[in-house]
Formats: sequence, structure tokens, C-alpha cells
Amino acid sequence: MRTWLVVLILTSPLMARAAPLSGPLAPAAAGKLQCFVPDMSKHTCQTIDAYAQDASGGIQNTSTVVVSADPPIVMTTRAPVILHEGHVCSAMREEDMTQATFTVAGNPADPRQTADLRSHMGAAIKPLVGHEVCTTYTQSGSAYVARSTLDGAPQPDSEAFIWISPTDAWKVAP
Repeated sequence: MRTWLVVLILTSPLMARAAPLSGPLAPAAAGKLQCFVPDMSKHTCQTIDAYAQDASGGIQNTSTVVVSADPPIVMTTRAPVILHEGHVCSAMREEDMTQATFTVAGNPADPRQTADLRSHMGAAIKPLVGHEVCTTYTQSGSAYVARSTLDGAPQPDSEAFIWISPTDAWKVAP
């Protein structure tokens, strides 16, 4: 039994590195981005997610999200994800917040604002740190619906999204 555990621990990084942008992330392999809560008339999204393979073969998610409408504050984070049985999964990490960048009213946050926003957002996600969030995508007409689980427990909310091209002039805005 112990040998099996050692083999699993040693091969897990290899399995994560070998995971291409496929399955639910296949459109990302073609350069597409996810636009969550799209406003078709304004060409805006509440969140834009990009996925790319890193040098080690792992998958990195860059997420740009509105965290405040007034004043307009946008946060960008980068975190690893894995594909597991058709789900996109990640674990919340404190370092994701310590490396987050922000814009305030369209301008880069100054160092004091950045420190304050990182602290505030870090406190907001603290209860989720270390917990696994997995998301599944189902198609609904031309859009998709993202549904999540937290440590395997279904979450009540869902979000609509569409796949967009980076050249289509969509932006993150309230």
C-alpha cells in the first residue's frame, strides 16, 4: 500500500504536466477566452479567463475580474488549474492574492492601493484557501453555463459565459 502511495505522489506532477488544453478547455487551445456574464450590447464581461500551458506543461489560468463597480476596480490573478474527469479544478491559494494586480478607474493601482486591495481580497478568500473548486461547463444555446463544486459539494450559483476571441474587443467592466 505504501509503495502505491509513493508512485501516486511521484507521478501526479507528471500527469498534471501532460494535461493539454483539451476537453472543456479545448477552445482555449485555439486562443479563445471565457467571458463570464457577458453584456452583448456593451461588449463587456464581469470576468475574462484565459488558459495557457506553462513551460512545465501545467495549465495556468489568468483571470481578470470586476471586484467593485464604484469605483471600478478590476483584479487580475494567475493560478494553476488541472483537468480532472471533464472538470476544471483548482485550489485557492494565499499566494494568488499576494501576486494579484489591480486597476482602479482604469489606471494601475498605486502601491498603497495594491497593498490594501490584496489585504482585503486575501481576507475575503481566506475561508476558501486550500479547498478544491471544480467547475463543469454545459452548453445552453450559443452560451455556456459554469457550475461549481467546493470540495465535491455542489454550489447553488452558476454563471453564464461565452467563448470570445481576443481580437473581438471585449473588456472587463462593471
